[in-house]
Amino acid sequence: LGQVAETLGITAVFDGLGGDLINRIVPHVPVNTTVYIYGTLDASVPVTIPSRLFLSRNLAVKRFSNFNSATAKDPARLAAAMADLRDVIADPLFRTRIGRAFRFEEMDAAMAYRGSSNARAVLVPPTVSWKQ
Repeated sequence: LGQVAETLGITAVFDGLGGDLINRIVPHVPVNTTVYIYGTLDASVPVTIPSRLFLSRNLAVKRFSNFNSATAKDPARLAAAMADLRDVIADPLFRTRIGRAFRFEEMDAAMAYRGSSNARAVLVPPTVSWKQ
């Protein structure tokens, strides 16, 4: 993960789970990365990022919420966006074809995975059971 993030120039991580997954990802992000936390699906495990990582990697952690966007705050823009989504959300182009689920420990295999017909690798937290 660290090598791929560095190669791609990753500067932001959006975390919708919280908990253990972000704890395990943060040590591998490049210097000057901002972690945006917007979810608590794994609230049973606290987010614990050692202060040495903040100092050595110049990390920032910020709250992210779709409810604070300009679109969400403007009723007319929100209604227009919802109408646009309603017309296209069921389109198969917007569905992720899941090829195989991987645990965080299998990151190398997930990054190398090439599913047939655009099937994608999906990372799942340890407590999720998943058909493979």
